[in-house]
Amino acid sequence: MEVEATTRKRKLEQQEGNEEEGEIEDNEQSKNDSKKEECDFPVVKKKGKKKKKNKVEGPNLTYNLTELFQNGGKRRGGTHLSFLDIRTLMMLAVHGDRFPVLPTWCRIRNWMEIKKTFVIALTGISGKMYTENKELFKNLGKYFDKETPIPVKREGSNGHELKSPIRSLLFYKLPKRLFAEKNQLMEYEDGKKAKFTFKDLLLSDDRLQYNDFPVWNSAAQEHGVTTTRLPPHQFEVTPTNDESEIFAIDCEMCEVLGGEKALTRISIVNRELETVYDTYVKPDLPIIDYLTQYSGITKEILDDVTTTLEKVKKKLRKFIKPDTVLVGHSLDFDLRALKLHHDHVIDTSEIFPSSRGPMFKPSLKKITNQHLGRDIQTSTTSGHCSIEDAKACMELVNLKLKNGLRFGYPMEENESVFEALERAKKTGGLISTHRKIRQYPSCRNTRVFDETDKKFVTDSKELLQTNDFVFTHLETREASSDTKCTSITQDRMRRLDEYLGNLLEDIPAKTMVIVSLSGRVPDHIKKLAKYKQTRNLPEAKAAVNEAKQGFSFIKITP
Repeated sequence: MEVEATTRKRKLEQQEGNEEEGEIEDNEQSKNDSKKEECDFPVVKKKGKKKKKNKVEGPNLTYNLTELFQNGGKRRGGTHLSFLDIRTLMMLAVHGDRFPVLPTWCRIRNWMEIKKTFVIALTGISGKMYTENKELFKNLGKYFDKETPIPVKREGSNGHELKSPIRSLLFYKLPKRLFAEKNQLMEYEDGKKAKFTFKDLLLSDDRLQYNDFPVWNSAAQEHGVTTTRLPPHQFEVTPTNDESEIFAIDCEMCEVLGGEKALTRISIVNRELETVYDTYVKPDLPIIDYLTQYSGITKEILDDVTTTLEKVKKKLRKFIKPDTVLVGHSLDFDLRALKLHHDHVIDTSEIFPSSRGPMFKPSLKKITNQHLGRDIQTSTTSGHCSIEDAKACMELVNLKLKNGLRFGYPMEENESVFEALERAKKTGGLISTHRKIRQYPSCRNTRVFDETDKKFVTDSKELLQTNDFVFTHLETREASSDTKCTSITQDRMRRLDEYLGNLLEDIPAKTMVIVSLSGRVPDHIKKLAKYKQTRNLPEAKAAVNEAKQGFSFIKITP
């Protein structure tokens, strides 16, 4: 009986539980029904929510400088960022998260939505000069009205020397992973070529112009320059072919009246290292310095020489054809001494780059010792032998053709932002002085900064329309020619702000815009800082420390 009672009790409890569950389900159903009555299109509403979730927001930049500089921060006690920090932000826009070093002083949401990067570097306006003359930079303040200027500091030792802010922004040490990837990619690109030939070593038109090789035009003709092109095709380039001959040339020069360098000897060898032409040459103008320690030429050697430059050029026309390839080291000097224009050139100073960077060229003596294992130009009194130098150039080219395009390149971990762009299949543009542009040969789109015609403003805008990254460098010497701010420099600042206003008009959407201000050490202070006895003078230290301080303004256009 007790068992039956217990069984009945359990059945009743189970039934009550089922009834309670039913009530809950009914209540939930009634709630859902009421929701359906309130909304005529519940399915559409649901899809709308899904679309809202998938909507991609634009890039957004926030700073965490307080967190960085506070007591528990990574740079506790600090007050300034460096230009290296600004460059890290630039590299995030260029490389994305593939660049291992990400900025610690800011956060960017949806950084992958950044389409372009536009950097304006204004050298010559220190942080102090800007702070004391904010009212003169109305356009700058108006464009960055909601953005706080970030204090930045140039690298360098106290009271002594400063590193270039431009180099700090545009050059960086390649992280090991990217360095390995870069070398693997270059090796792969070398290996996949069906055949590596001399054509891969020829200087491009840009490099010929960059190295100041003789050009062929009416102005050149007026200055006595001739060409190896043949009439009636004197204004057409004859392409090279597999049968084109290759000759190495080396010339020796002396200094003549007027300070010019004139030809005194020319030597030419073929690919088999056979001497095909070698002669001394008597300049037309009086010699004032034989430069014997370099040229090996003496008065006694040239006394009985009757060969002139015109006779040499007449001889050269017999075996140097329009499709011939000329080889030499810094061959622009030789061709200028010959007053000769030629289209097809291989320069060993270009195909064996210097480990010191693109603005430097290695000596022929150094790369001959390094790659051929022998010494040349050993005499300190009797000068160089042009036949020996020409043979060394030809041997270096033959060695390069045997070992591949990457042979002879220094295993350097430094590269420019423009090299990074090239590797990322992006394009960049640079506007700066001739001297600065020469440091970035990998940048294909360059314009020379010339304030007199203000063309740099339109150049910047044009480059920004067609490139992923544009760097415009405004160099201001007048503003920093003195430590005190005069009315002249104030007028100058207003003019610079006018340029900035024009540059910052109509920036494309989702562009990261960076304007960096950095000071410049006045020329008379540079002289003081150059010597140990005067570099620690209060005047020198104060000027250098002021030049270190700058500001960066950063904004991402909506």
